[in-house]
Amino acid sequence: MHLNHKFLKGVGIALLVPIILVFLLIVALYLPPVQRWAVDKAGASLGEKMGLKVSVGSVRLTPFLDLRLQNVTALDEGQDTVLHTTDLLLDVAFAPLFEGRADIEGFQLRGARIDTKSFVPDARISGRVGELSAVAHGVAWKQELAHLDRALLADADLQITLSDTAKKDTTSTPNKWVIEVVQARLRNTALQLTMPGDSMHVSASLADALLQDGHFDLGKPYYAFRQLKIREGAAMMNQARSPLPQAALFDLRHLNVGIDTLSYDQAGRLQLHVSQLAFEEQLRRLSVAHLGGRVYLDTARVSLPAFRLRTPQSELNAQVEMEWRALKPEGKGTMRLQLDGGLSPTDLLAAARGNMSAQEWQQLSTMMHDGLSQSPIRLQADVQGNVGNLAIRRAQLQLPDMLQFEVNGFLKNLLLDRRSGHLNYDLRTRHLQRLERLLPPSARSSIRLPEGLGWAGVLDFQRNDYRTQFRIDLGRGRLTGRAAVGLDSERYEAMLQFTRLPLGHFLKGQPLSPFTGRLSASGRGFTIPAVRSNLVAKAHIQQLRYDKYPLDGLHLQARMRGTDAVVDFAAHNPLLKASGNVVAHLARGYNADVNIAVEEADLHRLAEIKDTLAVGLHFKGHLQSSADFKRFFTQGTFGSIRLLTPDQSFLFKDVDFAFRTAPDTTTAQLCTGDLNFRFSAAGDLPRLTRQSNRLVHLVTQQIRHRDIDQEALKRVLPDLSLRLDAGTDNLLAGFLRYRGYDLTSLTARLESNARTGLNGRLAMGKFKAGALLLDTIHVDLTHDEEGMKLLGVVHNNQRTNPNPFNAQVKSYLFERGLGAELVFADGKGDVGLNLGAKVELADGGYNIHLYPDTPIVAYRKFAVNNDNFIFLGDNRQIRADVRLLADDGTGLQIHSEGNDVAKNDISVSIKDLNLHELSNVLPYLPQLGGRLNGDFHLIDNHKTISAMGNVEARDFAYEGTPIGNLGGELVYMPKSDSEHYADAFIRFNGEEVAEVSGSYFTTGQGAFEGKARLKHFPLKLVSSFMADTGFALRGTAEGEFTLSGALDAPVMNGSLDLDKAHLYSNVYGIDFEMDERPLVFYNSRLVFEDYLLSSKGGNALTINGDVDMTRLEAIGLNFALDAKNFALINAKRSSGSLVFGKVYSNFTGTVKGTLDRIVVRGGLDILSNTDVTYILTNSPLTVKDELADLVTFTDFSDTLATTPPEEKATSAIDILLGINIKSGARFLCNLSPNGDSYVDLSGNGRLTFRMNQQGEMRVTGRLTLDEGKMNYELPVIPLRTFTLVGGSYVEFKGNPMNPTLNITATDHVKTTITENERQRTVNFIAGVKITRSLEDMGLQFTIEAPDDLSIQNQLTSMSEEDRGKAAVALMATGMYINDDNLSTGGLKASNALNAFLQSEIQNIAGKALSTIDLSFGMENGTSASGASTTDYNFQFSKRFMNNRMRLIVGGKVSTGSDATTSTQSFIDNIALEYRLDAGSTRYVRVFYDRDAQDPLEGSLMKTGAGIVLRRKSDRIGDLFLLRRKKNNSPNAATSAQ
Repeated sequence: MHLNHKFLKGVGIALLVPIILVFLLIVALYLPPVQRWAVDKAGASLGEKMGLKVSVGSVRLTPFLDLRLQNVTALDEGQDTVLHTTDLLLDVAFAPLFEGRADIEGFQLRGARIDTKSFVPDARISGRVGELSAVAHGVAWKQELAHLDRALLADADLQITLSDTAKKDTTSTPNKWVIEVVQARLRNTALQLTMPGDSMHVSASLADALLQDGHFDLGKPYYAFRQLKIREGAAMMNQARSPLPQAALFDLRHLNVGIDTLSYDQAGRLQLHVSQLAFEEQLRRLSVAHLGGRVYLDTARVSLPAFRLRTPQSELNAQVEMEWRALKPEGKGTMRLQLDGGLSPTDLLAAARGNMSAQEWQQLSTMMHDGLSQSPIRLQADVQGNVGNLAIRRAQLQLPDMLQFEVNGFLKNLLLDRRSGHLNYDLRTRHLQRLERLLPPSARSSIRLPEGLGWAGVLDFQRNDYRTQFRIDLGRGRLTGRAAVGLDSERYEAMLQFTRLPLGHFLKGQPLSPFTGRLSASGRGFTIPAVRSNLVAKAHIQQLRYDKYPLDGLHLQARMRGTDAVVDFAAHNPLLKASGNVVAHLARGYNADVNIAVEEADLHRLAEIKDTLAVGLHFKGHLQSSADFKRFFTQGTFGSIRLLTPDQSFLFKDVDFAFRTAPDTTTAQLCTGDLNFRFSAAGDLPRLTRQSNRLVHLVTQQIRHRDIDQEALKRVLPDLSLRLDAGTDNLLAGFLRYRGYDLTSLTARLESNARTGLNGRLAMGKFKAGALLLDTIHVDLTHDEEGMKLLGVVHNNQRTNPNPFNAQVKSYLFERGLGAELVFADGKGDVGLNLGAKVELADGGYNIHLYPDTPIVAYRKFAVNNDNFIFLGDNRQIRADVRLLADDGTGLQIHSEGNDVAKNDISVSIKDLNLHELSNVLPYLPQLGGRLNGDFHLIDNHKTISAMGNVEARDFAYEGTPIGNLGGELVYMPKSDSEHYADAFIRFNGEEVAEVSGSYFTTGQGAFEGKARLKHFPLKLVSSFMADTGFALRGTAEGEFTLSGALDAPVMNGSLDLDKAHLYSNVYGIDFEMDERPLVFYNSRLVFEDYLLSSKGGNALTINGDVDMTRLEAIGLNFALDAKNFALINAKRSSGSLVFGKVYSNFTGTVKGTLDRIVVRGGLDILSNTDVTYILTNSPLTVKDELADLVTFTDFSDTLATTPPEEKATSAIDILLGINIKSGARFLCNLSPNGDSYVDLSGNGRLTFRMNQQGEMRVTGRLTLDEGKMNYELPVIPLRTFTLVGGSYVEFKGNPMNPTLNITATDHVKTTITENERQRTVNFIAGVKITRSLEDMGLQFTIEAPDDLSIQNQLTSMSEEDRGKAAVALMATGMYINDDNLSTGGLKASNALNAFLQSEIQNIAGKALSTIDLSFGMENGTSASGASTTDYNFQFSKRFMNNRMRLIVGGKVSTGSDATTSTQSFIDNIALEYRLDAGSTRYVRVFYDRDAQDPLEGSLMKTGAGIVLRRKSDRIGDLFLLRRKKNNSPNAATSAQ
C-alpha cells in the first residue's frame, strides 16, 4: 500500500514536474523580459542563418498563443532595410507544441515595406503592403498538404524585377504539395513586373479579385477552382526598355472577369467556362462588353462550342471543334469552324490602332470613315476538314447595301508542296459611292466603282499553278475571261472577251460607249526582257466609241522573244485607216524601227477641225537609246503626206527629221521641201533644262532686287543655235495655203551663248489671210554692249498692197526695266501712231512712263506731261498721272486720287476721240465713225473693286452705216463679301433706251439676280450690224426681264413688246410685220402662242412653240409653223432690188433642236397666183467676156500651187423640205438690168430639198415648164425672143448646181430664099434644144419649115449636123444657107471658107461656145462696074493656156457678079496675143494684116510685133499714163511709181 502510495506519488511528481515546468515556461513567455529574450534569440538565429539583422520593437503573446510583433525590421549586411512592418500577428496552434513543432494557423501583416534588393538572388521585390493575412487549419509538412481557409492581400503596391543572372535550379526533389484554398481575395492591389534586361514590363491593378474553392496539386499536377471574379482591374504591358506607360502594347481598364469552374490536369486537359470578360483598351479605344463561352483544350483537340464576342457595335458568335493533328501537314484529324456575326468598322479601326504609325492610322481612319457606313460588316463561315482536305462550305463577307462576296470549295495539302484547291467565288455590288472614297485621291476623280456588278468565277490551283475562269455582268454587258499562271515554270496566259461592257460605268467623265472586243496574252518569264522570256499579246476592238470618235476595228499584236520584240497594229474605222509595226531590240539599251502607214485619218472628227479634212501619210523611223537614256538618237521620214477634202487632195513634201542627244551635245534637224530647220546645243536635255531653270531663277531674282544685270544674264545663257529657212514648196506653206493663208517665205535665226548673248532674226515674206495682206514682216533681236534690243517691222508696199503702211516696234532692255516704242505710218507717209513706254523696276513695283513729249495717236499730235507715270505696286497699289492732250481738245487722261496705300482711286477720261482716225491706224479693223467721249472711275481697296463710268459716241457709224449718238453708263460696286452689284444704261440720240442691273453672288457655285428693261428701243440699232446680210429691222421694242439663279442655269422671266416691228429686205422684196402681242419669257422659255408674222396682201404665218433657254450651252427650239396663201414676197421694183413681185405660198413645218443643230422639216407650196421677177447678176448669162476676169496667173514652179477650193461653211441647220410648185406660177428672170434679156416662164413640179449640217445641199425632183419666153443674145446670134416649148423640164438628181436639162426654145424667122432663080418667102421655126446635165450641157440647134414642103424635105434629108449649121446661120444672118444656095451664090461647100465656117459652126453647136469668140458682119456695096456686091466679114478667136493666150483669125468673103474674092486669100489677118498682167491692160502682140488701109499708102500688107496698153477712162487726160501728179509729201516719188 505504502509502496503503491510512493509509486503513485512518484508518478504524480513525475507528471506534475513537466506540467509545472511547461506552465512555468508559458508563464515565463508572458513575461516581457522573457519575450524580449526570446525575440532577440530568434532574431539572432534568423540573422545568422539568413544574413539579416532583425529587430523587433515589441512582442506580445496573447492568452490564446497569438504572437504579435510590432515594428519588426530586417536589415541586410549593408544595413539596408529588407522588411519593415508595423504589426505582425501570428496565430500559433497550441496542441502541436506538445508534439515538438510550432504550427502557424494564420498570420496578419500590416503596414509593411519590402525591398529585397540583393537578398533574393533572382529577383528584387519592393513596395508596400497594407495588409496580408491568411487563415489555415494547418500545414502537414510531411504529407505536403496545406489547407488555406482564406487569404487576403489589400492595399498593396509591389514592384518585382527579375534578374537576368538567375541560377539554374539543379534540385531534383519532386514537389508534391497539395494546396486547398477556400477563398483568396485581393483588394486595391497593384503589381509591376519587370522582366530580365528590361525586355518587358507588366503592370496590373485590381480593385477586387476573389478566388473560391481552389485545389492545386503540384505533384500530379492538377489545378482547379470553382470561381474566379475580378472587378475593376487594369493591366498594361510593353516590350521595350522604357518604363510604362511608354511604348505600351495594350492598356486594359475596367477589367471585369468571371470564370465559373476551371480545371487543368496532368494529361494537359484544360476546361473552363468564361461567364464574363469585359474591358476597355485605352490605347485603341476598344471596348469589349462581353467575351465568353466554354473552352475545352487538351493535347489532342480544342473545343469552343459557343464562343461569343460582343462590343457596343459588334457581335461575333463562333463554334470551333478541332483536333490538333488537323493542322499537321498529313492532315489526319478533323476540324469544324462556324462563324456568324458582324464587326463594326469602328471596332476594326480601333483594333488596328497601335499596329501602325499615327499618320497611317489617321489615313486609314479617314478612308474607313469616308468609305464605309457604320453598319457592321457581316461575316459568315462554315469550314470543315483539315489542312490536308479542307472543305469551305460557305464563307461570306457582306457590306450592308454595298457589296456581298461569297466563296465555297475545297483546299488540299495546304502545308505541302502538292497543295491544290478549287474555289467558287461570287461578288455582287450595289451602292459603292462610299467605297470610291477609299481610292487614292489621284484616282478618285476618274474611277467609278459600278453598281449592280456581278462577278462570278472559279479558281483552281495545284502546287504553284493557278487557273481561273470568270464572268462579269454589268447591265446588258459582260466580260468573260480565263487566266493561268505557273509560278515555278513562269508561264502565264490570259484571255478576256468583252461584250457590250459599259466602260463608262468604271471611268468618270469619260464618254465611252459599251466595249466589245478581245484581249489575250501568253508567255513565259516574269522578268522582261530576259534571254529566256517570251510574250505574245493581242488586242482586238470590235466596237467602241470615245465621245464622237469611233475606235472600232483596232487590232494590236505584240510578240517578244528574249530581247527582241515586234508590235503590229492596224486600224480600220471611219476615224482612222492605218497599219504599222515596231521592231525593237532591248539588250544593253533600246533599238527600234517604226513603220506606220496612215491611209486616211479623219481630222474633221479626230482633231475637231471645222473643215471636212482627212490626212494620209507614211512614217518610217528608227530610234536608239542607252539603257540610262543619257544617249538617245532618233530619225525618220514622214512621206506621202496628203490632205484629202471632198473636192480635191493635196500632196505635200516629205518630212525628214533627226534628233540626237548625248552628254556633250544635242542636235535636231527637220527638212521638208525647201524648209530646213536646224537646232544644236551644248549638253544633253537635262543640262539644257538646268540651264533654263537657272536663267529663269536669275531673272526672277533680278526683278525682285530691281536690278537687271544683262552681263550676268548673258553668262548663264545656254549655248544653242537655231536656224529655219522656208519658201513656198514645203509642208508648212502647203498647209497654210489650204487654210487660206499665203506665205511666200520664212526665215528665223537664233544664237545664244555666254560670249555674244542672245541674237536672232525672224523674217516673213508676203502674208495673206482673207482681206489681210502684209508684204514684209521682220523682227531683229540683238545683244551688244548696250544691251538687248528688239526691232519689229511690218511693211506694206504702196504699189502692190491696197492698204499700204509701215509699222515699227522698237524694244530694249536697260538696267532698270524695259522700253518699247510703236510707230505706224500709212501709205502716204502720214504718221498715225508714235508712242513709246518705259517700264521701270521701281521700289515696291513697276513704273510706266510714256514718251515722247509729243506723241501721235490716231494721226493727231498730242502733248503728254513730262512727269507722266503709271505705277503698279507689288502690294496691288496703282498710281497714275497721264495727260494726253491735242490742240483741238482731243484728249486722254489717267489720274489717281490721294496717296492711300490701302486704296486705289483711278479716273480715266476720253474727250473727242475721232473713231474714224483711230480705226485707220489698224486698217484691217472695222471702219468706225464718230467722236468718242467718256469718263470712268475705279476704286480698289485690295479687297473689293467699285467702278462707274459713262461713254458716248456722237455720230457713231459702223462700216459706213450711220447710226446716231450712242452712249451708256455703268456702275459696279460690291455690297457684301459675296454680292457684287452692277447697273448699266444705254442711250440713243439722248434718250435712254435700255437699262440693266443686277447682283452676282459668289457663294456656292455662284448665282445671279438681275433685271433688264427696254424703253422704246429702236430696232434699227440691230440693223446697223446686219448691213451685209441684205436684211434689216425697223420699229421699237419695250420689255422688262428678270434673270436669277446659277450662272450655268439662269432663270429668265419677263415680256417683250414689239411696236410696228418689221423684218424686211429691199433687195429681196421681203417685208414681214411682227405680231404686236407681247412675247413672254417664263422660266427661261420664250413662248410663241399663235404668234403672227404678217406680209402685205396676204395671210399671216402662224408660229407656235418656244425657245428653251434653261441651258444656255444648248438653247432648244421647238416651233410649229403654218401659213395659208402667205405672201412670202410682195414688193414693187425699187432701186437696188433684186427680187420684186408676188410670191404666194402655203407652208407647214417644224423647227426643232438646239442652236448648234437645228432640224427643219416641212412642206412648201408655191401657189399659182405667184408672179415674181428676179434680176440675175454676176451670172455667165449676164456678164460679158471681160478678159480681166478670165485670166489666172499660176507659178508653175510651185508644185503645190492649186486653186484653193471655196471654203464650205458648215451649217447648224438640217433641212428637209418638200416643195410643190403649182401650175400657173409665173417666174420672170431679168438677165440684164434694163430687162432686154430675160426668161419668162410658168411651170409646175415637185422638189425635195435637203441640207445637212456640213452645209451640203441636195435637191431631187422635176420642174416641168408649161409655157415661157426667153429674150436672149447668144455670142453669134443677135437678140431674139425664143418661145419655150411646153413639156420642157429641169430634173434635179442631187447636186442643185448640176441639174439635168431637157429644154427646147424656138423662134419664128421669115426669110427670102432663091430657088431656081426664083425668090419666095419662107417661114422657119429655128431654135435651141438643151440636154444633159448643166456641167456637161448638150446644145443642139433645130430648124423646121412647116409651111414649105420643099424646104422641109431639104431639112429632113440633111444630117443633124447640117441642120444645126443651117439653124445657126439662119439665126445669125437671117439667111437660109445650104450647099445648094451657097453654090448658087458662087461659094461652094467645098470652098475652104465654107469648110471653115461649117467646122466652126459645128464646134459652136457642140461645145456651147465655151472658149470661142465668133462674130459675123455683112456689108452691101457696089463694085467698080456698078454691080451689087455683098461682103461677109468674120472674126474668130480661140483662147489657150487658161485664157493667157488668144489666137485671132479674121477675113472677108464677097459675093456678087463682080466679086473679087480669091479662094486663096479669104483670111485677111492673123494675130497672137499674150497677156502680161492680171488686169488685162498689157499685152504682147504678134500680127499679120494683109488688107490694111493707110491714108497715104493705100492698101498695105503689115507684119510685126508690139506691146499693147489698154485703159478705160472717162477723161482724155487719164490716158496719159506717165503724167505725174503734184505731190508735196515726202513719199511723192514713191507714190508716183
